[in-house]
Amino acid sequence: MYWEQNAASVEYADKVMLRLEQVEKDIEAREAAWKGELRKSKLPGLGVFAGPSYTSAGDFQLAVGFGIVWKLW
Repeated sequence: MYWEQNAASVEYADKVMLRLEQVEKDIEAREAAWKGELRKSKLPGLGVFAGPSYTSAGDFQLAVGFGIVWKLW
C-alpha cells in the first residue's frame, strides 16, 4: 500500500511540475508580447495633430495638421 501511494504522489508531483513549467512559459510569452506591443506603440507614425504653435511674428496660434506624430506619454 505504501509503494502505491508513493508512486501516486510522485506521479502527481510530476504533473504539477509540468503544469508550473507551462505556466511559466505562458507568462514569459505574454510578457514578451506585451513588451513588443509597448515598444510598437511608442514608435512614430502618421496621424492628425493639433496644438499651440509659435509663429515667426511672436504669436501663439492653434495649429492643426497631418504628419509624423508620436506618443509623449
